[in-house]
Amino acid sequence: MSEDRSKEKAKKWKSKAIIRGHENNALRKRNREVLESRDHWRSKYYSLKGEETLSRGSRAHGYHYSVLLVRLCVLCQSYGGTSLRSCRHCISQLIVVLHLDCRVPSVSTIRNWVIKCGYYQVEGRDRSKGKWVVWVDESTFLGGEQLLLVLGINESCWSHDRAVTMGDVSVVAVRSRASWNTDQVAEVLRELQQRIKIIYGISDRASVLRAAFTVTEIPYVSDCTHVVANILEKEYKKDASFIAFSAWASGLRAKWAMSKANAPYMPPAQRTQARFANVFPVVKWACQILKMKRLNLMGLPKGVRDELLKLQQYKSLLLDLEALYIACRYIFKILKNIGLCKLGYKKIIKIKPNRKTPKVLSFYQQIGLYLKELRPLVTKYGIILCCSDVIESAFGKFKLKVNAKSTNGLTNFTYSIANYGQSFSNEDIKLALEKTKQKDIQKEIPHTKTTRQIRREFFSKNRGKSHRKE
Repeated sequence: MSEDRSKEKAKKWKSKAIIRGHENNALRKRNREVLESRDHWRSKYYSLKGEETLSRGSRAHGYHYSVLLVRLCVLCQSYGGTSLRSCRHCISQLIVVLHLDCRVPSVSTIRNWVIKCGYYQVEGRDRSKGKWVVWVDESTFLGGEQLLLVLGINESCWSHDRAVTMGDVSVVAVRSRASWNTDQVAEVLRELQQRIKIIYGISDRASVLRAAFTVTEIPYVSDCTHVVANILEKEYKKDASFIAFSAWASGLRAKWAMSKANAPYMPPAQRTQARFANVFPVVKWACQILKMKRLNLMGLPKGVRDELLKLQQYKSLLLDLEALYIACRYIFKILKNIGLCKLGYKKIIKIKPNRKTPKVLSFYQQIGLYLKELRPLVTKYGIILCCSDVIESAFGKFKLKVNAKSTNGLTNFTYSIANYGQSFSNEDIKLALEKTKQKDIQKEIPHTKTTRQIRREFFSKNRGKSHRKE
């Protein structure tokens, strides 16, 4: 008689079904994980695909390189302070290290990008809104060419809580000529008046610039730094004691400069030009030594001690200059950091001189006259800017970029000044490249023969004549 195996078969199939059910559940779980992972990586792929990188991303119309790479080059050259060649080397190393799939731009390409972005900053921006304060100055370069630079700041956007920097201002005009006269500067200012509303201008006391402001009927503010330097020059340029002290300090520096033992005690260098614009460092050095007790000088080498003791004969002069230094530091703290307002005017007027000598009293009197010149503008606008350090800084940065001994002359690279301290978005770079044409830049700064070209033409002609004579 056969045994009944139905129960065993049912139990066997049941166990298989349970195992298969566990396997199906595991597969369903894994399938859900795969689907979620697929959606995650798909979204990540699309996000990375649309992301801007140096090797890929949006490009300006007609340009091979990405906007982000152009932006990096412009900021590296203007904000980072690198030269065009250094900028190219930085980009090439970045491409190698990060394994990027893009070409290295040439020096001339980077130069064109910098010029176009600078031109767009000057000519392409809409500055019709608000009231503007402008700084105007000119500087001479090798070959006798003079660069006229005009900076501007929207007065309504300025908080007057610190000194103005390059990041706060905009370059509104840049021109170059062999020389500038009143009519030519006035013409540039009239062009600006059609684009922006100028409430007043700031500059040094150059006669050409002052006359140009007068012709265009723009209120004029003298730069406080130049005013102080002119007052000091008027008082001390022909002063016998100051001339002797200055000559002694210069001679002592030249004498000790190559001596390892004496160099730590030598006086600071003095300017050969515009000496009174930075006369106080050597005064501070001399006054510190004067205030030392004689015992403190005994440990110095005999030659050094004997020379430094000669400062006693200039003691009266140095005490006067120290008093003026203290006054100037207080005046500049107000005028350069905040500007001139009614409260600042009162504070400066109330300053009492530490010494009552004629030159010190004359200095205070002339500062009072300068403040009275500015009082009508203070009454009208409440607070005014009266320092042009920002435009001097712009010229200084540009002269570091160009070789002072170069015979190439001024070119359209002067538009690179407009990039200093500025922030650029990808959209700004794209607009600058697409809207700026090379022919437009050449119209603003026409090509003129440089010193190098004139020299080359001269020697090439004469070289041929000399060979024929021989």
